[in-house]
Amino acid sequence: MRGYLLNFSIQVNKDYILNVDGQFYVFASEKWKEDYTSEKGMSVHF
Repeated sequence: MRGYLLNFSIQVNKDYILNVDGQFYVFASEKWKEDYTSEKGMSVHF
C-alpha cells in the first residue's frame, strides 16, 4: 500500500500513516526498517 507519514515519534512509539484511500494505520517506531530518517508528510510504501 502507499500512503503518507502523518507522525513519527520514537518517544511515543506510535506512528501514523494515512493511505491513499483515506484509511489510517498505526505502527510501532521500532518497526521502521529504513536506513534514513523519516519525516512527517513523506510518502511511504507499506
